[in-house]
This record gives sequence, structure tokens and C-alpha cells, in this order.
Amino acid sequence: MDAKGSDLTSILSGIEQLKENMITLNDKYDTVIQSVTFCSDKISDFEQALKKIGEKTKLIDKIMAENKELNTKISSLSARVDEMEQYSRLNNLEFANIPERTGENVTTLIMNIDKAMNCPITLLDL
Repeated sequence: MDAKGSDLTSILSGIEQLKENMITLNDKYDTVIQSVTFCSDKISDFEQALKKIGEKTKLIDKIMAENKELNTKISSLSARVDEMEQYSRLNNLEFANIPERTGENVTTLIMNIDKAMNCPITLLDL
């Protein structure tokens, strides 16, 4: 029985060793589960952040399209204003290279020039 007792002790010792190994494996398994859960949470956070970035990118694209449209309208309106200003000056005369004198009456000077050119104007024309 001594041999059988020794075998039984050896088997029991092996079972105890297996039990300790199982406990260690269970602890490591729990650690792996925690790590996987942590990584999964981080991936979810990353997906949410990426979704927000996508939404903001769409908003930026929309704003850029609106900005382009508004710039086109501004250019068109600016050109129209320039045309209207130019049209409003269509019948205007500009006198250049006439020296200015102190105390002179510009209205009288223009009327004298017009008389000399045989193109009479009235004060209402000025």
C-alpha cells in the first residue's frame, strides 16, 4: 500500500497543482476580459468622435458652398453697382487742368466756359 499511497499522494499533489494553475489562468482570463472591455470602450469612444468629425465636416462643406454662392452674388452685385454708378455719370462733365484760384466762384467759371463753347447751361444743370 505504500506504493499506492505514494501514487495517491502524487496524484493529489498533481491535482493541487492543477487547481493552482486553474486559479492563475482564471485570474489571467479576468485580466484579458478587462483589457478587451477597455479596448472596446475606447473603440466606441473613437467611433463617436469620428462620427462627430464627419458631421462637422459636412457642416463645413455646406458652409463653404454657401460662402462660395455668397461671394458670387457679391461679385455680381458689385459689378451692377459699378455699372449703375458709371451710368449715373454718363452726362457728367469733368474739367481738368484748370488752376484753382482763391475766392473764385466755380459755378460762374463753368458757366463762362460753357458760353465760350457755345453750349449754354443753366444753374439747374449744375
